[in-house]
Amino acid sequence: MFKYSKAEIELLKKQVLINANLSSVSEAEIVVLANKIKNITHKELSQITLCRLYGLKESKFGPSLFALQVLATFCGSESWEEFCEATSAREKEDIRG
Repeated sequence: MFKYSKAEIELLKKQVLINANLSSVSEAEIVVLANKIKNITHKELSQITLCRLYGLKESKFGPSLFALQVLATFCGSESWEEFCEATSAREKEDIRG
């Protein structure tokens, strides 16, 4: 089983919106977001997956590794792990000033 923190997920969600040029997400914008993700990554995430990730639909579980990998790729990383490592490095850099 893979691990992730809520902070990493929130950073990923924020970066996805930045890359998609969206300031927020509504159910109507989920369609646009899903299409942008598919066009860039050539991988498809369902609209319900994105709705759950952004809290528009209830979810009993966290996002799948596949979803995280696709979103990390959309954000320019090679993988979810690389996204987390880069995020950790940026946070350390911010702390150092």
